[in-house]
Amino acid sequence: MITSPLCANCGIPLHERRQGRPRQCCSDACRQALHRRRLAADAASYPMATGDLDDILEELVKDLAAGLNAIQRDLRTTAGTGTGVTPTALADARQLAVRIEDLTAGLVGQARLHRTPWAQIAAALAVSEDTARHRFRPHDIERRLARLRRRTAPAAKATGPGARVPAPGERSAPAPPLPEPADRPAVNRLAPVLSRLVRATGRSQRAVSDASGLSASYLSRILAGGRIPTWRLTEAIALACDADPKVLRELWEAERLREFEHRTAPNRPGTRTQPHPPTTGSSRTRAPKDDPAAARTALQAALSTLHLRAGRPSHRRLAAATDYRLTQDRISTILDGTTAVAWDDLAVLVDVLAGERAYFQPLHAAATGQGGAEGRSTPSPALRHAPESIMSAADHRAQILHRRARAARVEQTVHPEAAEGCGIPDPRSAVPRQLDPETAKANMIAKNVWPISPWPTAAKPWLSVCMDCGQYVTPIYRNVMQPGRGGCEPCGRARAVAKRKVPAHVALAELRAKGVEPLTDYPGIDVPWPSQCRSALCPGLWQGQPADISPRLSDARLATISACKYCAGIAIRPERAVYEMIQRGVQPLAPYRKATTPWPCRCLTCRAEVSPTYANVVLNGQGGCLPCSGRARVSEAQAHAEMLAAGARPLEPYPGVNKHWRSLCLAPHCPGPTDRLIHPRLGWIRRGAQACKWCAGVVIDPDTAHDIMLEAGLQPLQPYPGVREPWRCRCTNPACQAIVHPTLGSVNSRGTGCFECADYGFKRERPAQVYLLTHEGLGAAKIGICNLNTGRIQKHQGQGWQLHATLDFPLGRDAARLEREVLAEWRAQNWKPVRDHGRTYDGWTETVPVTADASREVLWEGVVQLHNLLAHSKTSRAAA
Repeated sequence: MITSPLCANCGIPLHERRQGRPRQCCSDACRQALHRRRLAADAASYPMATGDLDDILEELVKDLAAGLNAIQRDLRTTAGTGTGVTPTALADARQLAVRIEDLTAGLVGQARLHRTPWAQIAAALAVSEDTARHRFRPHDIERRLARLRRRTAPAAKATGPGARVPAPGERSAPAPPLPEPADRPAVNRLAPVLSRLVRATGRSQRAVSDASGLSASYLSRILAGGRIPTWRLTEAIALACDADPKVLRELWEAERLREFEHRTAPNRPGTRTQPHPPTTGSSRTRAPKDDPAAARTALQAALSTLHLRAGRPSHRRLAAATDYRLTQDRISTILDGTTAVAWDDLAVLVDVLAGERAYFQPLHAAATGQGGAEGRSTPSPALRHAPESIMSAADHRAQILHRRARAARVEQTVHPEAAEGCGIPDPRSAVPRQLDPETAKANMIAKNVWPISPWPTAAKPWLSVCMDCGQYVTPIYRNVMQPGRGGCEPCGRARAVAKRKVPAHVALAELRAKGVEPLTDYPGIDVPWPSQCRSALCPGLWQGQPADISPRLSDARLATISACKYCAGIAIRPERAVYEMIQRGVQPLAPYRKATTPWPCRCLTCRAEVSPTYANVVLNGQGGCLPCSGRARVSEAQAHAEMLAAGARPLEPYPGVNKHWRSLCLAPHCPGPTDRLIHPRLGWIRRGAQACKWCAGVVIDPDTAHDIMLEAGLQPLQPYPGVREPWRCRCTNPACQAIVHPTLGSVNSRGTGCFECADYGFKRERPAQVYLLTHEGLGAAKIGICNLNTGRIQKHQGQGWQLHATLDFPLGRDAARLEREVLAEWRAQNWKPVRDHGRTYDGWTETVPVTADASREVLWEGVVQLHNLLAHSKTSRAAA
């Protein structure tokens, strides 16, 4: 959509510049003419004659002198009495301050009457030129001088040396009101209503401005009558004052239209004539008396106005809307006024156009000579269910869409064969090749823009007036008809901003739902919000200190895990990054910047300075130093030497550090194939692996694996599955005989395979205990088992868990059975495990949420009841 680029002097369209400030005039001649016109308008805005102004200023100087003398007398009277300054002197000083402001305004007005430039006036007042123009506007000076003129009117009549000058604070006889300044409308009826609303609240203007989203200075101008706000601002002020905005709609529309007519008046100095939008229905007309010809003319004008306000629908559509009680030809004759019309036909047409019968019936009676309308004052034709001024956008859109739907239903019923070509356009459909201008105008009105120029084409700008804000716009028809598009760009931006506004309590709830607790008030949807992560296991925690995060609400809405950048894995705390790098053998020499940025470090093994990235070292596990990690490029001779040192002789050229290299195992007793062919990688050897996987025990034949399990005290109960696969075995210890499922790799690394006989893990044959832990940050409770004096509970306490209670058992298998039964009961109650904002942690599957119904006392009581039940069943089985 294009904003109206018209010349400010002649009104012709302007060609927009790609760079620089927007043009206001089409040529230098228009610019100079506009400047001269503004100067003339500026001079004409001071209608007071020079002689009257001189008299007022002279009287004002006399008042100032009299006020100063009165204060001086009061000071002499109270001197030496110890009573201080009297309230009368303070009141006189206040009056003098007001008179000095009036004198300054009068002097500025006198200077402007003599064409003194604003630059000289501003320099004399020690303010900027813009401030001087704003502070001493013509209507402000006129208002001050009008008060002085009323006060000095009796003094002007009194002549001679005995003329009395009113003292400060004394009121004089009122004078006739002055005419309003020429640069604004005569009366602003909206400002007094808004002022009364603000005063009725009992709050200050500053409080009302904060509640309505306006600045205090702009609200002050609105209440003073210097500005007529848009409807959105008027509605905000009404809501801030706890008033119904609908009551102000009619008054606001009347003021907006009156301001528009004043701005575009052709006789106003310094302005150009603009095309008028539809006139309001607030004006009143008088039915002609004893003049049928004039009455017919008035009736025809009223019908034309009503037809225009309805969007000028076609005669065919009007006929369909009347259920074909009126034909197209009949409607044409009624609107043209070529022949007399019966009241019944006129009433049907008025109802279809949403008019008022009460207005048209007297006009029709006078036009047909039936009387009854003589001397009758009636309002001009107004749409039903609409205000007296410009119809609101919602009402107008609803009426137009209602007429379309009704016409479509009628035509589908009367003429089914013409249902597809009924001519009722769908704004969401493609623009037809030949579009009726009246239909296009109705569609534009439905989009809240009123075209005021002839139909150009669907692809060219169409000069219109926005029905919401009253601004001139030049939208393109085919763009406006697209889904979700409008005709006014400023209104569209305002709606988009309003749609993105989120109440503070809603924003607070949304951010808390993403695992973050705000620390300040809600700043806005796209403004960083200082907060703190609510997760007790947040990676941003370092030595008990939480990290500073400031997520935006718009970004938090898109987060799938958490609004905390550390919990989401998109950031790392600098202190933790340094710790992780040191753990991997490199010492950072510079502060942490970014995961993918080279980080100057020193290798703790070879003391060389390297520059790896945090992502490669920590996230990808590649190592910080290339030579020490075995990823550095080496020559073929050095590679051969390293392979021979590892016990393998290469049989082909060097392929690369991470490529398989066909070689021969040099071990004399290699358990591998008879040809002893192997395919190691040099990178593996550099990282500490053996060259031959057979000699390293990674690959073992079934017989050897069976012997290893027997040596570890395990009897295999199934064929060998592989090194890393669980292998079902029985412990050969006569006191154990447990069935276990170790892997061959774990047996090789630990030397034993039965965890019941081993010195690690939970021992089922040793004393154990069942414990219940709680975590306030997670709001969870956790059940667990451990052998006595293992330090497992202390490990959980170091992660924020708190011990609630324990149960001791002589055998660990009884504790393990109780744990299984407790978890089964919790899951049967549909109590789900607790995650840390979507993330898992150590032992999370053994947790339940702590609520009012499932407090830690209730949970522990259930554990004790299950323990008693299991003990009773065990005793019963032993007795049986």
